[in-house]
Amino acid sequence: MNEQVAPFTSRYPGLAPAVNSALAPDVLDAVVRSLPPCCIALVPADRPAGVLAVLGRCPGNWFDAFAADTPVALAAVLRSWEERFGAGLLALTHDQAWLLVERPPPDLDAALPVAAEHWVFCDEPAERQPVQTTAADLIDNPVWYFWWD
Repeated sequence: MNEQVAPFTSRYPGLAPAVNSALAPDVLDAVVRSLPPCCIALVPADRPAGVLAVLGRCPGNWFDAFAADTPVALAAVLRSWEERFGAGLLALTHDQAWLLVERPPPDLDAALPVAAEHWVFCDEPAERQPVQTTAADLIDNPVWYFWWD
């Protein structure tokens, strides 16, 4: 078994179960207040998950490497995370994305399948550290970070 993906194999384990307990609002507020100055864009999307589909583009090299409907596929993943974890797109650059997460996994058992999803979603989740390390970083973390080359 590849140590990078342990305890999983090359077979995708399926969707992680939803998390029901939310972080305190002041924790999320502190994250938003700690953001550096940035530009704000208004995108006519029904929800944060729809932004990539409306823009018709993907971060980094996704668009070059995959089919033209990839922004819609990525938006579907973001929508699933919105529903299961309260994760909303917080910031986006040409090759990075940050999500603000209201209901992150509370322990390692809950975080492992979420980390597997991060590996499938992004070619550089936390610089491609092992799934176990990614999972540990997700526990009670209100920010999920992704980087694409």
